[in-house]
Amino acid sequence: LKKGLIKSIQLEITDKKSNFQKKQKRLMNYLKKNNYYLKNSKKIFSVSLLSSLKCTENLFILKN
Repeated sequence: LKKGLIKSIQLEITDKKSNFQKKQKRLMNYLKKNNYYLKNSKKIFSVSLLSSLKCTENLFILKN
């Protein structure tokens, strides 16, 4: 990642609803530190509808 060879990353973040925000923040900070920005994020409702999980699909793009 630090070399900038990967131009985009599609990342699914899944965790218990109580832990999700902390996990998401940690991953986003790591990618931001490596010069990526969040282009798009989509909640996946089918995962959380009948469970204690939360899930998002995220697209990160390398800054120019």
